[in-house]
Amino acid sequence: MSKFNTRPALPEEFELFFATEYKNRIGHLRADFDSTGKVFFHTWWEGPAKNHNTESFKMDFDNLIKPLRNEYLKDLFVMQKYCYKHTELEITGGYTQMYGIIAESEDYLCAIRMTPVLGDYQLYVFAYKKNREQ
Repeated sequence: MSKFNTRPALPEEFELFFATEYKNRIGHLRADFDSTGKVFFHTWWEGPAKNHNTESFKMDFDNLIKPLRNEYLKDLFVMQKYCYKHTELEITGGYTQMYGIIAESEDYLCAIRMTPVLGDYQLYVFAYKKNREQ
């Protein structure tokens, strides 16, 4: 099982929060907290490197997301408080306020994009296989 370390994104990594065409993208999670800000609805979208969406990857991805669901992804209001407190995570250049974290393990890189605005998808997590040749 891989351990993920999290950190603010570097400016040159900002494209990872939006890019879906990279051939090493396993897939991405898209989620929102519904109109109440409390219920977590999510969908998984396969990527070009979907052959890496193995049971091992799924366990690692769950081990990244589940603890965050008890922390700053608990609900929209907790996410808002976290994002507004951590302005160093802000991603500039978008149509709305967005905040990003890079979660990295030995094998994977996940770009966690948060949009703490009601009525939008509040979370995207783009998962990449680190070996760019894959």
